[in-house]
Amino acid sequence: MRTGTVCVMALAHPALQSTPSATREARILATTAHAAGVLGIVPSLAMYLVLRDDDEPTGEHARLALNWQLTLGVLLVAAVIADFVLSSVAFRAGAMQAVSLLAWLLLLPWAIGAVFAVWSGIRVWRGSAPNYPWSIPFIGSGVAAKRKELLAVIGRDDDSDQPTPLAALALWFGIIGGPLGIVFGHVARARIRRTGEAGWGTATAGLGIGYAEVGVGAIIAISILLSMAAVGPLGN
Repeated sequence: MRTGTVCVMALAHPALQSTPSATREARILATTAHAAGVLGIVPSLAMYLVLRDDDEPTGEHARLALNWQLTLGVLLVAAVIADFVLSSVAFRAGAMQAVSLLAWLLLLPWAIGAVFAVWSGIRVWRGSAPNYPWSIPFIGSGVAAKRKELLAVIGRDDDSDQPTPLAALALWFGIIGGPLGIVFGHVARARIRRTGEAGWGTATAGLGIGYAEVGVGAIIAISILLSMAAVGPLGN
């Protein structure tokens, strides 16, 4: 009976829960900054903008991932131009099948980006540096430091009662991307348990929304698969 009471209290009161490892938390955030590149530029951009002042190591990983995503943006522009030129030539030659095949050229930047994003995330999780074949340094390594110096000069008030930025990221990602909301919700709650920062409710909201979105998405996917399986025999 006593054990059950302690478990219930641990769920309700962050201070009663076990203190997570700061090293593991940093590894999860760094890995997410790179691996989330499979979803495009939004995760790395949001992490860089929100964490560059609060969490310098994670902000640096987000900066590297963001530069990679911006470089892929340049590659995407080149792919669009190449697709337009080649499709025009194929269309004039009457090769309609070639026009359809060339449309897949637009997926090339995403495919390249996804592969190296996942690979860099795996390397970071294993304790190695991220590995991108090339990357244009759109955002230099000294930008965050200069911004921090500027904030110190203008005297920004760092109120300790402000919620951890991870909680805000958990809520944002929970709304726009369920899985990331789950990741950042757990990490934000872990940091709050360790440091005593504010934002437990915000992080929990992002976590709940993230789980809800994943659950609804799974139900929709299962429904679609079941419908396809039921319609398939009828079509035959």
